[in-house]
Amino acid sequence: MKKNLIITTLLTLLLAFVLAGCTIDPADHPTNLRAPQGSEVFGKYVALGNSLTAGFEDGGLVGFTSQGIPTGQYYSYPRLIAGQLGLDNSIGDSEFSEPYIAWPGVGSSTPSDPATYAAGSMYFDAATGGLAWEETSLLEVPGLLLAATVPTPYHNLGVPGARLWEVLNTYDSTSSYGAPYGSPNPFFDFINRASFFGNVTEHATVTGTDGLPEDITYETASMARQAIAKGPSLATVWIGNNDVLGGALGGNPVVGDDPLLGGNITTFDTFQAQYSQMMQLLAGGMVQSTGFAPLVLAANIPSITSIPYFLDEATFLATLPAELGGSWPAGYEESDVQLFTFPVLSWMATANPMADAIPSTYTLTTDEVTTVETAVAGYNAVIAGVAASVTASGYARVEVVDMNALMAEIAGGTSSYGPTAAVNFMLLLPQFQGDIQAAAAATLFSLDGIHPNNKGYGVVANEFITVLNDALGTSVPLVDVGSLSWDPTYGMGSATKVAVDQVHLSPEAAARMTAVFR
Repeated sequence: MKKNLIITTLLTLLLAFVLAGCTIDPADHPTNLRAPQGSEVFGKYVALGNSLTAGFEDGGLVGFTSQGIPTGQYYSYPRLIAGQLGLDNSIGDSEFSEPYIAWPGVGSSTPSDPATYAAGSMYFDAATGGLAWEETSLLEVPGLLLAATVPTPYHNLGVPGARLWEVLNTYDSTSSYGAPYGSPNPFFDFINRASFFGNVTEHATVTGTDGLPEDITYETASMARQAIAKGPSLATVWIGNNDVLGGALGGNPVVGDDPLLGGNITTFDTFQAQYSQMMQLLAGGMVQSTGFAPLVLAANIPSITSIPYFLDEATFLATLPAELGGSWPAGYEESDVQLFTFPVLSWMATANPMADAIPSTYTLTTDEVTTVETAVAGYNAVIAGVAASVTASGYARVEVVDMNALMAEIAGGTSSYGPTAAVNFMLLLPQFQGDIQAAAAATLFSLDGIHPNNKGYGVVANEFITVLNDALGTSVPLVDVGSLSWDPTYGMGSATKVAVDQVHLSPEAAARMTAVFR
């Protein structure tokens, strides 16, 4: 493995290292396209997406524990795929590079002092029975970036919190979707590295959703353009989750493109236009880079009912103390509640069940779940339609990876990974009498209830590889999921068991989970 590249100065100082030729000069548009042959499709691989692509887990982005043991980013599904393709995926300027971050990683803002400190990845503290994390001064964050001086864009360009619009339009925190509304996304600063490469606004012509030519703008340091600059013959794309998830996390989903008016779920028409533009630009750029029709594997969006951040009523009631008689005496602020968000467990610990109704921020009604699920179904129809359209054009072959079906199977308890594969670790501890290792091995999800753990990312990687093999008739070996493990304690302490009556979710940890991308 190549020696770790550790940066000791702020990212702005990296301007001195800018190299000429960090982006490509596209060839003339080819007139006779052909499918890639043999190893051509495996030679250069890039991944576009959000936190799920980045290897985000346990509420943070980190590649190694404090003891240097690989975790998180090291087991991102793109890195696992690259390894199965035979690519050098070591740290640094390798055949498949990632923006590795040292312990304690970077997660959401810390509840204590968000203007000064960043919160690292969460871990389970057996001594207290709750979730904990370390805090890092914002000025010290650049020193955690192990691959910041890699002289070309990363191959894994997944950015935690990224929305579909940002794939073409965002190059740093100030240009991110949330910046005008007071929530800039700093992950773009050290993953896209516009301060390193520079950025220029350019134009392209694509076919609009009405079938007519449409002029669009994109940024050269954006995720899509940096991916094209790598000259890839294979790309995976998993984007659009955050266009719906943000509205669901807060318990009050509203369809609308204007956050100032309360909109927190991207409208169908906007999603359709943006996904079409993104995929056309990506496919066209890859064609110009390689000279043949590339392969793009595009994953769709899972239902929120498939992830353990959301609890159905039976699961929620099972968490209540026996003396409450299997119900919350004060009821709920909303009627016809169908789902509860995981942070409700913290709220209940300090509430008065005889007087305090559960706030709407912790519940989703049947109508609200329908709103979210309708958006997910619409997005997935768009992804399937655009994939078919681009494939029919001959510019690229786009295959859909049905993550929605996979996650539903896992959540249903019928998969080979067991009946508890989609249950949060904190809820599994009582089932396993406080045995930390046994509970950790029984789930595919990390502590934040949204993202997979190391083993879960192996399952995701295999779904992509299966579609790849089916599309090309190849036999790329699957990841040995059984060899992957996840330590929710991150080696912080030596206890292997915890007293079940000590397990709890603190208000601070609940705030971390709710603000997972801020």
